Amino acid sequence: MSETPLPAPQTQPPQTTAPGAPGDPANPSQAESRFTIISVVQGIIAVFVVAMLVWMWPRPATTNAKHSLDLSTDPNMAIVPEAEPAPIPIAGVTSVSGIKDGWDHPELAGLAADGKPETSWRTASMRDATLVGGRGYGLVINLGETPVRVRKVVVTSSAHGGQLELRQPADGQPADSQPAGGTLLGALPLSNTTTFNLDTPVLTKQLVLWSTNLPTAPGGGFRLMISEVQVLG
Repeated sequence: MSETPLPAPQTQPPQTTAPGAPGDPANPSQAESRFTIISVVQGIIAVFVVAMLVWMWPRPATTNAKHSLDLSTDPNMAIVPEAEPAPIPIAGVTSVSGIKDGWDHPELAGLAADGKPETSWRTASMRDATLVGGRGYGLVINLGETPVRVRKVVVTSSAHGGQLELRQPADGQPADSQPAGGTLLGALPLSNTTTFNLDTPVLTKQLVLWSTNLPTAPGGGFRLMISEVQVLG
């Protein structure tokens, strides 16, 4: 009786990792875990970046600053320059004097506002330029019954030097009897064109041109001579 040989035992390569073990690259649990970790890290980075951008973003200092900017850029808030002074009609001119009656030539006072530079009001000629004891010569400029806003007074003359004062009479004070009273608005030496520019306009019905230091007249001596007076407001 013969013996049948047994088949040789089959050999298999050793397995270092069982299927489905944690070390298997194809393990779905491990892949999901890695994805979750990466997502969390990316989320943290994104939140940090957004927070930094918000913190670094420029912001207005105060609400008042915004309002100030809005006002400065509002075209309706543009500053409109003030119009040039315009002539104010003169209702009348009278002469005043603290010296001798008639020496101020009251009959010529209207020539100082007749619109003709070739005519002029003038006083008597004096040997001394300086008048003392409250004496002087002047003109009262009447602007009407209603106070007007005066910004400038222009005086033309052929006399030079001395000193001419521009005054505003006090309320209720008669300018013809107290020409040196009221408020002094300016004092200038007389020239061909003497301009009183008022930094602060005045509201008045009268003005006084007054001199106690007479200019030199063209023909010699000292006398106050005024060709034209122009009041502007």
